[in-house]
Amino acid sequence: MVQEISEVAKLLEEQRKIALGQEPVEIYGFKFKLDPQVLSPTLSRSGAFMANHLIADQNLSLKGKRVLDLGCGSGVIGLHCLRAGADHVTFSDINRAAVENAQKNVHSNGFLDYSRVALFTADGFPNKAHKYDVIVCNAPFWDHATHAGIEQAAFDPAHQFSKIVLQNAGEHLSPGGRLYYGISSQANLDTIDRLLKQSPLTQVGYYEQLSRSADANERPHTRIMWVLERKR
Repeated sequence: MVQEISEVAKLLEEQRKIALGQEPVEIYGFKFKLDPQVLSPTLSRSGAFMANHLIADQNLSLKGKRVLDLGCGSGVIGLHCLRAGADHVTFSDINRAAVENAQKNVHSNGFLDYSRVALFTADGFPNKAHKYDVIVCNAPFWDHATHAGIEQAAFDPAHQFSKIVLQNAGEHLSPGGRLYYGISSQANLDTIDRLLKQSPLTQVGYYEQLSRSADANERPHTRIMWVLERKR
């Protein structure tokens, strides 16, 4: 755990340096103006890893779909979905700064039709009445106590957020709808495996990708994404 906290301290220091820059960061074909309290997509490539596999899924077209980007951060996955033709994308995060940052990034990247976009600050699912065709969730992965703000992008005590997502996503999906749930191998994977087995959704896909830091002293980790479906 000491090593994990040290790694987060390094990450937050890098985040501070990036956020102090005056020019937007360009990545994945989008330009991001970063808030200091929102994790930069240049520090966590998980969003692009998930978005690329989601859009490449041969059994799914996003055209005409309603999508929820749950834990949206700076908005990178939701922006991918808009570009791929999603009819509507809801961006939601527990961190108000993330939601405000995602809104700015949606606007600055040319998605000016707000009939296609909704934004919520919420702990968990933002609107119980809404049904989605696709839910994407790039979950925080370290089982550790957290303060409000940017730490919530990395820390999830006892994986309670993942528990909420995996147990309740089916209530927010249309029949045949899919949850794309991603996490790092540095999570407590025994807990995640148990939560997956308890989920009412059916696993229909799995992807992983090894990620190595430029710092040879830091541990490599594997990005993992499960595709889960609500059966009709």
